[in-house]
Amino acid sequence: MRVDLHNHTILCNHATGTVDEYIQRAIELGIDEYGFSDHAPMNFDPKYRMDISQKQQYEKWVLDAQEKYKDKIKVLLGYEVDYLDGFILDEVVNAKVDYLIGSVHFLRNKSEMWGFDNPEFIGVYKSKDIDTIWVEYFDAIKAMAKTGLFDIVGLFDLILSGMIGIHYFCQELSIEMHIYLCCGDRFMSQHQLYRTQVGSVL
Repeated sequence: MRVDLHNHTILCNHATGTVDEYIQRAIELGIDEYGFSDHAPMNFDPKYRMDISQKQQYEKWVLDAQEKYKDKIKVLLGYEVDYLDGFILDEVVNAKVDYLIGSVHFLRNKSEMWGFDNPEFIGVYKSKDIDTIWVEYFDAIKAMAKTGLFDIVGLFDLILSGMIGIHYFCQELSIEMHIYLCCGDRFMSQHQLYRTQVGSVL
């Protein structure tokens, strides 16, 4: 079975194309289950996610597509939720969806949050110890999994996509082994799936 569950719509403000176009392409590629998991609304970093006022429209798009293509492909409805304590909305975690992906895109830098995979924050790498960044990232991943809010732990190696000085780490262990040693026990106990961002290491 071929499954693709991490896909956005134009509502996230960094994707193009329509729901129909995505599904039609998935059918062409022989995908069996295709899920939409757009960035969930929250009162943080609004330029990279839908507004709460668009939530109903988003869900309608996907639910309409479920019915329209039900004889050709299984379409699923989900959200990708940034793990940010104090910002996650009840309307999202309690939504009637097929799944929730939890992802870590932001870490704390003193009193502020910084997007470690966003080029706008590349300067932070020069002011923080690289090992500390890694520890903070995997601590956040483990804390997110521990909440039990999410069905899928997404973007395990996302930190590589923004990392400078990549030679400072993973010289001895592969990224997958590092992930296993840091987090594997937590995910197995929570019965959660995980997804790596393969493109970040190419």
